[in-house]
Amino acid sequence: TARLAALRATTPPAVLAAIEQAAATQFEREHTSPFGRDTLRRYAIEAAVAAHFQLPSFAEWQATQGRS
Repeated sequence: TARLAALRATTPPAVLAAIEQAAATQFEREHTSPFGRDTLRRYAIEAAVAAHFQLPSFAEWQATQGRS
């Protein structure tokens, strides 16, 4: 998302690297299947960065749309 990209661009590289490394380490422990591994790892890292900044998931965001 654009918000996540903006946060990535303004976060100090060392902080972003630490978040990504923690997510990658957790992914390696929990996911051993070789199928779709690279894609799932990338999604896990993106989800960890979004969670760090407390961005809502797509489903959470979608639930708030249309409400005034």
